[in-house]
Amino acid sequence: MTWFRPSPGVLGWTGPALAALVWFGFAAAALAAEPGGATDYTGACSLTAAGGETLFAGDCAISHRPAPPAAAEDRCAYQRYEVLFPGVGLAVVERGNDPECPPRFQDRPAAFLARDRRGQLVLATAEGALVRFAPSPAEPPAPAPVLDDLLRGIETCRPGPEYRALTRSLRQAAASASEAIGAIPWPAGNPPPGQPLRLRQSGAWQQIDVPLRGRYLGLPLAGLRLETETGTGQQRDTLFFAGAPGRLVCTGLD
Repeated sequence: MTWFRPSPGVLGWTGPALAALVWFGFAAAALAAEPGGATDYTGACSLTAAGGETLFAGDCAISHRPAPPAAAEDRCAYQRYEVLFPGVGLAVVERGNDPECPPRFQDRPAAFLARDRRGQLVLATAEGALVRFAPSPAEPPAPAPVLDDLLRGIETCRPGPEYRALTRSLRQAAASASEAIGAIPWPAGNPPPGQPLRLRQSGAWQQIDVPLRGRYLGLPLAGLRLETETGTGQQRDTLFFAGAPGRLVCTGLD
């Protein structure tokens, strides 16, 4: 599924295929590559494909800085936002300082850019995809729960019983199409308000995108993806971070 066509030499992605092309260490470095008046923060974000499929909803690492006119004769200055969507890639959104300066996405013209009722910026690409994100840090930032007990051992793909109980109940709820999300043994402070479980089929894999807010070993989290292969029952868990190291993939967990 291609939800927009990247211009030559411009970082872009084609839906889930980006994971094989741009990994988080590279994308995180891109955020920090251009100092000078930048504000870096973590904020709510979502990404919706042109067909309506939600590719990501959760928290993103965001960098905001002013971008002067590209040439002396260009009167348009921009506010540049670099939004790192975990598991998807880096989106570059530019908002003109003047109403006559059109918004841009990945250095190409966008359809429109506006604020929604919650104050988030919403950009529509020329192909109809929607990029939504917080334009500034939350004030004050809500304290993130510490999930060290839940995730202990995940860095060696040997998580404890608390994590296994959570993921087992999530997979069972998905298999039975249950909406009894309250019966899932969520850790404290989860799930984040307004962020539901999202189920989809990707080839032979059933995916469950789990909103997960908190910190593990001091690192901010962005979400959890549980995958089960149809037919074989093979399982794959991916823990996403809001910055480096990006993601941690474990296979063969039960």
